[in-house]
Amino acid sequence: MSSNPVATAKRPERQQYTSVLRRYLAPYRWRVVLLLVLLLIGTLTTVLSPQILATFIDAVLGDTTGDLLGLGALFLGLALANQAIVVATNYLGTDIGLRTTNRIRSELTMHCLQLDMHFHHGTTPGTLIERIDGDVARLNQFLSTFAVLLLRNGLLILGCLIAVYTVDWRAGLAISLFVALALVVLERLRSVAVASIQRERAASAELFSLVEERLSGTEDIRANGAVAYTMRRFVERSRPWARHTKVSHTLSALPFQITAVFFVIGISVALGVGGWLLGLGAISVGGVYAIYRYVELMRWPIQQIGRQFQDLQQAGAAIARVQELLALTPAIRDTGRAILPAGPLP
Repeated sequence: MSSNPVATAKRPERQQYTSVLRRYLAPYRWRVVLLLVLLLIGTLTTVLSPQILATFIDAVLGDTTGDLLGLGALFLGLALANQAIVVATNYLGTDIGLRTTNRIRSELTMHCLQLDMHFHHGTTPGTLIERIDGDVARLNQFLSTFAVLLLRNGLLILGCLIAVYTVDWRAGLAISLFVALALVVLERLRSVAVASIQRERAASAELFSLVEERLSGTEDIRANGAVAYTMRRFVERSRPWARHTKVSHTLSALPFQITAVFFVIGISVALGVGGWLLGLGAISVGGVYAIYRYVELMRWPIQQIGRQFQDLQQAGAAIARVQELLALTPAIRDTGRAILPAGPLP
């Protein structure tokens, strides 16, 4: 990470995420590779399921011939395999996230121990606890949950789009335009709450700092009759924290609410295009179901991406605060070793 806080602040946000992932995930690259393989297999099993159901529907209606019992068994087997893969990917993602964030905590703790006493005199223990543990906890959510779900959802959306193109290219084109528009809007809203989240975390650090200091000095506060003063200070620190929290949560919820609107539009597009193609005789009833089902499968990934952008915003704020702390350097530097002369010192 950059030791220059100005350069760090000017660095594009995406490069900050990439830098953190590359630096701290490198020791666990094989776990990451295994996770990617499982995600690919899970995406394949999920995408194949609507095709099997579409074939089953056409066979029942007499449009095609097929072994209904065999198709049902295949669908059940894919569903069970997909659930097992979900459990394995969640375990691997959590394991990678905890290992990575523990390294970040250790690095931050060692870095703070090496800073000058001037820094520690001006920074309360409550603030340091919030910076080292609170901010890193949000990175754990980013690494263990967000990264896994984002990869899974991205692969699932891509697989569903490819599958829709195999049903009919016109349906694939219409659904692709819908998904592209939804993702562009979500990308535009990705960083809308980062600044407010940073203000919330700073206010939270100040509040915890006050609580830690006052609790450690409870006897002195009561002996000097300063209970009312302490409570007033607590309320004064709580107000900005509550205000910033309401603003950040409101802005963070925007992506999720917008994805709900896009889902309604997507279902309408799928049914409209499917009915039109069925009227033209271009696809069967099973094909209409497949188009609808693939859009339905993309509903949860797109909604999750909306939620994940909230986690990404919190991770962006946490990364900035972690880099800001790591950018601090001690004023007194170790310039080398001095060898003491033999004998008593003068």
